[in-house]
Order: sequence, then structure tokens, then C-alpha cells
Amino acid sequence: GVGLISYPLYLWHWPLLSFARILDGATPSRTVRIAAVVASFVLAYLTYIGLENPLRYGTWWGKWFRANQHPCGYRWKIGALCGLMAVVGFVGYNAYVRDGLAWRAGVRAVEELRKQLNVVDAQNDACRKALPQFSTVEHCALFDGSRPITVALLGDSHSNHSYSGLAQYFGEKNEILVNLGTGGQPPFFDLLSDNKAAPLESSRAKADRMNQALNWALAMASIHSVILTSRGPSYMTGKGFGAGATGEQNIDSFLQFQQRPELTNYRDAYEAALRATLTQLVASGKEIIFIEDVPELGFVPAECIASRSYIPSWSPLAITAKTPCALPRKDFDARNAQYHATVAKVMQDFPSVKVFKAWEAFCDKDWCWAMKDEQLLYRDDDHLSLAGSHFQARAFAAWRGGV
Repeated sequence: GVGLISYPLYLWHWPLLSFARILDGATPSRTVRIAAVVASFVLAYLTYIGLENPLRYGTWWGKWFRANQHPCGYRWKIGALCGLMAVVGFVGYNAYVRDGLAWRAGVRAVEELRKQLNVVDAQNDACRKALPQFSTVEHCALFDGSRPITVALLGDSHSNHSYSGLAQYFGEKNEILVNLGTGGQPPFFDLLSDNKAAPLESSRAKADRMNQALNWALAMASIHSVILTSRGPSYMTGKGFGAGATGEQNIDSFLQFQQRPELTNYRDAYEAALRATLTQLVASGKEIIFIEDVPELGFVPAECIASRSYIPSWSPLAITAKTPCALPRKDFDARNAQYHATVAKVMQDFPSVKVFKAWEAFCDKDWCWAMKDEQLLYRDDDHLSLAGSHFQARAFAAWRGGV
């Protein structure tokens, strides 16, 4: 039976699965994929008995046109199929040259939101050419390599997502900002931070690259400001925040301050490394800014986009936008209590260090928002989108104006 309907099954299953993926913007759920395959079998059978058989054997409505009963023979079928193919081709080409159809504005709006989920990392060749010694650094970004660098942004992937907005802010002040970041590596001296399953050699290599970046920033006379930014709670707990599509449940990392390996508690190691790093940076006389990190969402911002408008809301296959597109403030406070307390404790001993609480721009008394003014501020569960980077930078500019 499957063999008889195999060709229409082949023709049906792929567009259904592809269309579902296009509308979801990612691999559809198992339920949707199973539904698409079941629908493919049903449609394939209907196509077989209602279209393929009549065309091939003259059954049903095609019987009158069988070759031995009508002078036109099968020529009408060939003509009809060619005509239909031409119509389909015209419709497709017409949609292409018009760059879509105006009545699909809702689809366009969803696509614009989805573009915010696919931000390219802020790294470029200009940085690697200007600073070849950092050619192995994961995130190296510099808009203008022809002028002296005046501000260094150091950290993990969160320094990378902060770069675009801050680079524009400092550029407007005729400053040159460079970003040197390594994923999963806080901007502290001699701190090992990695997945527990990672080889120790690679963890040490990451720490060495951060040491190199910190020492370089201290030694460069043109650099008057050093900004430190990274995730916080995940380093202190060794665990991510969120489940399901975020992938955070798979995080199982460790933290070890090489100067004090006896500190097996990650919070203690983080605090000691932060103190040791600030001691060296403050002694340089440069302006030191510590960014207290933006909220981790615990969900993926794609959940805030209702992409299956073709399925009725009452259907179990329907996807409605997450409302509100935000994390409850109480959950944020619980997750960050240890992190905020540790930073506040350390900063009491370093009054010259300026602390920018980036999270305050994203949170009110009830929610920490992933979307504002119809713009997604995040591209995943803990990284900012391009819009979010500039949103954070505007908050930074307002804060810095009062510092």
C-alpha cells in the first residue's frame, strides 16, 4: 500500500515539513512533525485515487477521455498539466519579483522579529589585523583599527553582545572601543572556568587568553577605561537557568581560582578572583567599570513570536506568543541574590570602581522584559539582540552621565 502511494507521499511530505519549519523558524515540535507525516499519508492516498489513477488509467472523470474512446487521446491531459505548471510558475515568479505579497504583512512582521534572533557575533578582521596577538581570541571586535584604542571591553560572550551598542556610544564621544572576549570565561585573572567535561588544557588556555587581554589593557597607555562584563549566577552555581529549548539544563561547569585552589565553593572562588583582579586594575589608575549583568530569561525569546497563525488557537498544534514576554521579577531576584550580594560585598572595598547595573534597565518591580516596543531585546535565553545591545547602551549612557 505504501508502495502504491509512494510518489504522491514523496511529493506531499517535504513541503509540509518544510512549511512547518519555515513558520516555526526552527525545527518544529515532535507533535507537529508527526501531524505533518500523518497528513502526508492522507493527502497522498487522496492524490493517488483522485488524481494519479484517473490520469494514468482513465478511471472516474478521466474515463471518457481514454485513448480508445476519444480522438484527443491523452493529449488533453498533457495540455492541462502543462497549463497548470505554467500557472504555478507564473504565480511563484510574480511573488518573487514583487518581493512577496502585500497581504502577507503579518508574516513579514514575524520575519522581522525573527531576524533579531540571528545576530552575527560582533567580531571582525579589523581587530585581528590591528591586534594580531589576539588572533586566537574568540571575540575580537574593533570598528577603527587606525586610531589608538582608548576603552577596553573584556569578558565572556556577554562582552560580545554588549559591543555593538557600547561601540556606538563611545564612538560618538570620539573614543575607540575594543572588545576582547572568550566564551564562558569571566574577565578575571587566573580563573579557570569551563564545562566539567572539557579537557583541562583547553580550560587553562582560555584562562591564559583572558590573562593576556587583562595584562595588555593594563599596559596600554592609550587605554584609560576598562569595562568588565560577564554572566554571574551561572559561574557561582555551575548551572544554567531554564529548561527545554534553552539548553541551559545541560550546563555543568566548574570554577577554580588558580591562586587559591583550596576554594572549592564557586562563590568563594568568584569573589576571590574578582578581588584580585580589581586590586591590579585599580592600582593602574585607569577608570574601571563593572557591569552587573542583564537578566537570564530562562526561556527562549522565540516563544514570544506567534508563528502558527494558520492553525486555529483551539488546536493543540497552535503556538501562541508568550505573554508577557518577560521573566517574573521574583524569579530573577532569587536567581541573582547570591551574585548581587557578592558583587556588593566586594565593591565596598573598591569605592573607585563604578558599577553599572545593566539589569535595572530591563526590569521593573514585577517583570524583567525580553521585548519592549515590539522589539526583541534578546536573541536567546541570555544573549542580547542587536536591538538589546543598543537598548543597554542607552541605559549605560544615561547612567554614565550621572557618574
